[in-house]
Amino acid sequence: MATQAKPTINELIAALEALYVHNVEGASKWLEQFQKSVYAWELCDELLHKSTNETYTYFAANTMKSKIEYSFVELPASSHESLRNSLIEHCKRLYNGSPSTVTQLCIALADLAIQMVQWNDVVQSLIASFATDLRYYPLLLETLEMLPQEVESEKIRVGENRRTLVTTLLRQASTFVFEFLSKCMEMVKTDSNICVKTLACLASWFQLGPLISEQIILSNFLDVPFQILMNVQSNIRIYEAASRCICGAATVVEDYGKYHDLAAALLTACQQLADSAFRQVLNNKDMERAGAICHIFTELGISLHRCMIDTPNRGLGSFNLLEMICLCSEYGNISLAQITFDFWFCLSDTLFDMTEADNSYNDPFKPYIFRLLDHLCKLCQRYESEENDILGDDDTMIEFRRDVEDIVRGIKFVVGGTVDCFTHVYRNAAKSVNSWAEVEAAFFVLGILAESLLIREAEAALPVINIIISSPSYGLALKQTCLKLLEKLCFVFHEEAGRVYLSGFLSYTFSALQVPILTGQAADTIESACKECKQGMCPHLHSLMEAIQFTSVNDRNVNRSALSLIKGTMEILSCITVSNAYEILQQLAAMQLQTLQQLLQVTDGVPMEKTLDPVPPIDRLSHIFRYYHIQLDASETHPCVPILENAWPILSNIIKKYNNDIIVLEHICTCIRFAIRCVSRRAAKLLAPIAEQLVDSYAENRHSCFLYLSSILVDEFASESIYDNSFRQMLEIFCRVTSEFLKNQADLIDNPATVDDFFRLIARYLQRCPQLILTSPAINYVLGCGLAAAALEHRDAHDSTLIVFCDLIECSRYGETLPGSNIVRQRSKELIDNYGQELVRVLITSVADGIPKTLLPKIAEVLLKLQGYSVSQLSEWVKGALSSLNTVTETGSVIATPEQLNLLYNGILRANSIKDLIHNLREFRRLFY
Repeated sequence: MATQAKPTINELIAALEALYVHNVEGASKWLEQFQKSVYAWELCDELLHKSTNETYTYFAANTMKSKIEYSFVELPASSHESLRNSLIEHCKRLYNGSPSTVTQLCIALADLAIQMVQWNDVVQSLIASFATDLRYYPLLLETLEMLPQEVESEKIRVGENRRTLVTTLLRQASTFVFEFLSKCMEMVKTDSNICVKTLACLASWFQLGPLISEQIILSNFLDVPFQILMNVQSNIRIYEAASRCICGAATVVEDYGKYHDLAAALLTACQQLADSAFRQVLNNKDMERAGAICHIFTELGISLHRCMIDTPNRGLGSFNLLEMICLCSEYGNISLAQITFDFWFCLSDTLFDMTEADNSYNDPFKPYIFRLLDHLCKLCQRYESEENDILGDDDTMIEFRRDVEDIVRGIKFVVGGTVDCFTHVYRNAAKSVNSWAEVEAAFFVLGILAESLLIREAEAALPVINIIISSPSYGLALKQTCLKLLEKLCFVFHEEAGRVYLSGFLSYTFSALQVPILTGQAADTIESACKECKQGMCPHLHSLMEAIQFTSVNDRNVNRSALSLIKGTMEILSCITVSNAYEILQQLAAMQLQTLQQLLQVTDGVPMEKTLDPVPPIDRLSHIFRYYHIQLDASETHPCVPILENAWPILSNIIKKYNNDIIVLEHICTCIRFAIRCVSRRAAKLLAPIAEQLVDSYAENRHSCFLYLSSILVDEFASESIYDNSFRQMLEIFCRVTSEFLKNQADLIDNPATVDDFFRLIARYLQRCPQLILTSPAINYVLGCGLAAAALEHRDAHDSTLIVFCDLIECSRYGETLPGSNIVRQRSKELIDNYGQELVRVLITSVADGIPKTLLPKIAEVLLKLQGYSVSQLSEWVKGALSSLNTVTETGSVIATPEQLNLLYNGILRANSIKDLIHNLREFRRLFY
């Protein structure tokens, strides 16, 4: 179904009926196209006027909202007033209909107000339109609630200037809002819906910040929500609304110097809540209301945490609030504790910054940090019945423990260091005979702390290791946590006192390796020991080889154990002589190649599940190359060269056999990548066959992994001129094939992996053999494609593209003593001069178009390099790019003033660092987005 011609209202209703009543295939696509069309404005407006079907009116209201958010430029300014009037009519007609439909209309009105330049009395006119009839109070409150929220939303692209103007207009009209809310407050006891929406509206308007008069805030507005909170029998919906309202007020007092009286009033009221309502809801085990109060304590704590640091336990820095926050985690409920984590993060971040100059700031908080550690140990406890259960990744306790890891890492410095926390937790756990759950929780927290223990602090860890290896009768849950803790404590084997426990450690971990559910963690722990104690593990190489063979299974999900053991074995082999390592390397590689050879003998067409999976043995072979590191003289033979020479024919046939299986191809390219990195130019004999197969395979199926592997070959070999012809042919074929399917912007967007790997390859050419690529006819396609790809929002594709331009600019400063330097410098300057203007235009336009902020650093790097290339040329290019921008909307709203454009111009030309330029680009982006 096409929507090129204007559909009728009956056709729209028919499509809606086809989708929602008859579930007709194709109706959804037709409606999506309709929503994008300009006809959606008129027909959805008509549908809202005529239809009584809630599903259809919701569709129409949602479409109107989306059109206002994303397609407002489609409407001429002359139609804005009629659109506003129509939305107000729809709200009045549907006020008692579906709440979700009304919400869409309220958001639409708010979004229209933010963009409609001629609507300067938004608040006053909305109140005048709806406040005359009590029936419209809920939708008026909801619309007023949306205004402060939507003005900060990046969904609406109005730019910083318009947002600032709208915010100013709203602040100026805040008196009208609070007058209306005063009337609503009189109704809160008799109308629960009005009550909830009034509190929500008040909370939203607190976001407008410091221009709200404290006199207004200190009126009876806050009395009502606190009264609701003190009554633990209040409706939960109202209770939570009251909590959000007080949280809104709490955010205001972050400027406690200006809002001292409000902060003091909130502190007093919160103390009353803690002494009365909070204890009641905890006694009643009412976690919903308890959570609502915890949010208040936390938000107020965040706002006043700096006051606690500056004036500890005095005035607004009273630690009574800290006690309230501790009470939330002390109760023993995970959800309540998690609410307070934002406060602890905030406190620790500020203390960390301040204690670089003066550690004494930490002292008042040390007792509270130790208390928090005790609470976390308790909160991390599992049920006694779970002694042999291993938690899944999506289990609630696992998610909570991830948060605990972040908290513990953030707070440990407050008490003086990791070892103090480690000793505290261990002593508490060892005080008495504890249940397995208590021990397991304490060991989990010790595992977090163990990450940061220093070798000189190893003595604190030895008693823990001794307890674990001498008590093998634990259940599976505790055993797994013990293995994780041992993994973090392997650094003790550096010391003589620690090596005493190595034999017991290996007995414990190799025993756990035999338990299927513990195999993965046991392998990780053994790997850690290999890394930390290479010499001590050398006598156990035979046991490691047996363990690798035992865990080498052809299942991608459980292959991780063998990979960990191989990695650990490579750590050991890397520190012994080549002659001693050679035989073990050959054995390990032969195991994997034998499996792959068997796979090649399987007849094509046999289902994968009935054959061997090639990925696990490929990954195991890859790990041999990746983690074996040895320093050799140029004349010495690398022990992995014969392995690669034996492996290549098999790997080549695997590529041919699985030429349509992208997963297998990616893994095999990764394996060859690490093999080439491992032996470097000693693999020269294989360069030609590998390069030939990569080119042929890419031409056949266009998988980008072949491009990436080719970039490794270029990096390792292309600086040698003897390979110029091979790499020139490779470049031309890759560019030709790539140009056949990357023809326009849509192709670039749809194939980000190819864009990323293609420009990584080009960057390697520019770095290793610049003369070759700069004199190639393909360079014009490359740079033309690069200009289009520079505006992509995919992180890797975008950054790889801009690296090419950075390297091109670097070529203009190519060393005079290097071969072909004159040609490289001359050709690169020609290309920069030809493409520089368009490059700068693309980059600045992409910033104005709202490219993700995470991509600004690479844009800044290119601009800074262009500044170093030629300030005068960059000046002209930036002027041209800025002059091409649309700085005024069709309605006359100013997006960016000449002065603001000049700020970016000067910022680019005068920037001394990437950091400075990123800041300038961020501020410029805000003007347009």
